[in-house]
Amino acid sequence: MKLAIAFLLIVSALSAVPATASDPAKQDIDRFVAKTLAGIPVAPAIGVSVVRDGRPFYAHAWGCAKLDPKTPATAATGFYIASTTKAFTGLACAILAVRGLVDLDAPITKYLPGVNMAPPLDAGKLTLRKFLTHTSGISNDAIGFRTAFTGEHTTSQLVELLNLSTPAPDNFQYDNLGYIVASLVIERVTGHPWQRALDELVFTPLGMKHTTARMSEAKRRPIAIGFETNRDGDLEPVTLVRATRRCMPPATPARPGEAGSPSASPVPARCTRGGRSACGWCSSSSRWSPSGNCSALG
Repeated sequence: MKLAIAFLLIVSALSAVPATASDPAKQDIDRFVAKTLAGIPVAPAIGVSVVRDGRPFYAHAWGCAKLDPKTPATAATGFYIASTTKAFTGLACAILAVRGLVDLDAPITKYLPGVNMAPPLDAGKLTLRKFLTHTSGISNDAIGFRTAFTGEHTTSQLVELLNLSTPAPDNFQYDNLGYIVASLVIERVTGHPWQRALDELVFTPLGMKHTTARMSEAKRRPIAIGFETNRDGDLEPVTLVRATRRCMPPATPARPGEAGSPSASPVPARCTRGGRSACGWCSSSSRWSPSGNCSALG
């Protein structure tokens, strides 16, 4: 199993619903979006889709899905929604709980028996509910780095890294860790990759035919390119595809004291361009840091 992208979700409009009708509600949306874009001129594109009474009510896009060559965004253009995916993953866990397949308040070791953390951490007190609410009280940059930036991992490696977690400075800490753990639980319970589980538990029942957690599927559809502002203030595309594996840190931690941070495995010189990282999800002008904070979407 590979979580090549940490909670990547591509969403496009449900259908091409004209936005030019005389409906006052649609006109209000048009005015609101126009005002918003005027206040954020750096945004290349935006898409809005509204469902009312279970049916597509409004779908429209503004701006350009690509700047070079200039390609207008349409109601069929997909957008990368980054950490908003957490809401769908949490919903999948809630559905599994209602069906009696998951106990949100059971120790995480019930579903991941390989988890065995060193004191002062106690895996027996960590529940799926705590991970979903960002209150697990643990920190693990290495897991976030591998799942969000490199894609270099297996389920067993993620469990090994989870065992090397450290106490978080605060009980509440927003990050990807809890939802990566949730995805591992979903896979253990359903026997399927978390992407397929989201399809079967959420997207298909809701008729979300144009929503996917698989980049391989998203690339077959029209999708807006992500952008960031570089140091010169110009827009630059952000790549949503892994770079060369040569840039990746070792697949297993070197020493226990180093395992919680990707700084234990610095990016080799051959993987940089002008002192900037060419790895993971970063654009060519984004500088890689030991915390894994590249300027990627999300």
